Amino acid sequence: MSGRDYPLLLTIVVGTYNRLNQLRRCLDSLIGRVQCAHEIIVIDAGSSDGTLQYLESIKEVSLQLDGRRIGQARSYNRAFQRARGELVCWLSDDNIVLPGRLDEVATIMMKYPEIGMTGLKTRDISGPFQNAPYIGGISEVGILNVNQGVVRRELLAAAGFFSEELMGYGIDPDLTARILLMGAAVVYSRKVAILHDRAWADDAGEFNRRRELMLRGQAIYMRDYGYLSKKYPSQIWKRMIPEFPFLPDERLARIPWIGRWIAGWLRDWRNIRRGRFISVMDPIRSFFRPFHLVQKIPQA
Repeated sequence: MSGRDYPLLLTIVVGTYNRLNQLRRCLDSLIGRVQCAHEIIVIDAGSSDGTLQYLESIKEVSLQLDGRRIGQARSYNRAFQRARGELVCWLSDDNIVLPGRLDEVATIMMKYPEIGMTGLKTRDISGPFQNAPYIGGISEVGILNVNQGVVRRELLAAAGFFSEELMGYGIDPDLTARILLMGAAVVYSRKVAILHDRAWADDAGEFNRRRELMLRGQAIYMRDYGYLSKKYPSQIWKRMIPEFPFLPDERLARIPWIGRWIAGWLRDWRNIRRGRFISVMDPIRSFFRPFHLVQKIPQA
């Protein structure tokens, strides 16, 4: 916890299970590096690799010991209910937060009260997507999902926290959709805020379990939000704008210096073109702002 006076501005929640090395890197990127008044809550699902001994030696974190795997949504929700910050950030243990980014996002949300959630732009540093400028895709109903982000605590509570019906996979896009449907804007940080050392399942059984959860989550998501595709159809003229498929951003990102910038611009444009609730004027409206890819669902 920071030494600033209360009330706290930010609560950071990190979930972990038997990934001590990754958790160390995650907490090293947070402790002593976040300047705003904050607290850090670490959820442990019953680790047996020395994680508990490590966490007990760190005075800057508050522990939530679930003791076993009770489901990602349920674990995070327990932490959300005890959060004291005006803003709540959720992270995974395989996230490395870049210096100053959480403070920048907290400043954005305090300055722009219409923003209900800010997506922390994330770039993979391992796995098949490590050459992409950043990760995050458009859902089946045209919403740019927030995989890791910062949300107002009051909105989070009003939305009912993460959906425990989804258990794990799909909780992020579901929450993004609910925040949008409450009339708040959802934006992305302009700069990459998180480096993601993606952990892949080596065990075939674990891989199949995750895949089943993902497919189940997609089915529930479409059941709950599929109507948005009909209620707010994509603009036909948007589809007529070129997407530059002949310039794959993953290849461009390998070019030193300028390549990643161009690749990021192309990924932004692709998200604008495919996103049902992102204005084609977003690059102009957000040009001088530290956020962009602004999403807003009409509240007629």
